[in-house]
Formats: sequence, structure tokens, C-alpha cells
Amino acid sequence: MTVIIVGLSVLCFIAAFQVLNLVPRARTAIATSRATAAVMGDKSLDEDAKEAAVQKAALSLMKNFLDLLVRGILTLVAAWVPIQAADMIGLKPADETLAFMLRLDVILITSVIVTVAVIIGLRVAKK
Repeated sequence: MTVIIVGLSVLCFIAAFQVLNLVPRARTAIATSRATAAVMGDKSLDEDAKEAAVQKAALSLMKNFLDLLVRGILTLVAAWVPIQAADMIGLKPADETLAFMLRLDVILITSVIVTVAVIIGLRVAKK
């Protein structure tokens, strides 16, 4: 039963990760950082123009950070739902499920599964 609960938790994590568009939003933050670095290194711009661009980028990056933080928390909450539900209906105590999830072999296997699922999801999204 523990493996099923953990599997559901991982599936919820993957689904939330995809539905909440964490990767595209992180890419936006990275692009903003790169563009800002390019502006700071642009010798054709005066200091006032650079300062204005950096301030605008800083505000954008703060918004991106908060957006990613909220979406990351929601992703973790989605993963917690099956664990908590199983505990509430008496299938398996949450502490036992979490102890299982913290085993090194389970972490490695789960990491591989999540990585493969995200890669497949990204490839499907590109088509």
C-alpha cells in the first residue's frame, strides 16, 4: 500500500509541476537575468540607461521569484494530498509513508521516475 500511496504522490507532483508551468516560468526568469547581464555589459549605453534597465529587471525577477515560490509550494501541496488522504482514511499513517519516502533507494528511484516524466512531458509539449 505504501508504494501505491508514494506513486500517487509522485504522479500528483508531476501533474502539478506540468499544470503550473514551472519550467517555462523558470526559463522566463533565466532569460530576464541573461538580458540584464547583456544590458549591464553594453558599452553603448550610459549608466542611467543601465540603471533603469537593471531596476526594471530586478522588479521583474522579484515577481518571478514570488510566482515560482507560490507555484512550487502548490506543487508540494499536491504531492502531500495522497499521503494525507491515505492517513485520514486509515490506509497508512503519514509518518510511515514519509519514512518510506526518505529511504535512499526510494529517493533514487523516484528521482529517476520524475526526471523521465518531466523530460517526456517537455518533449510532448514541444510537439
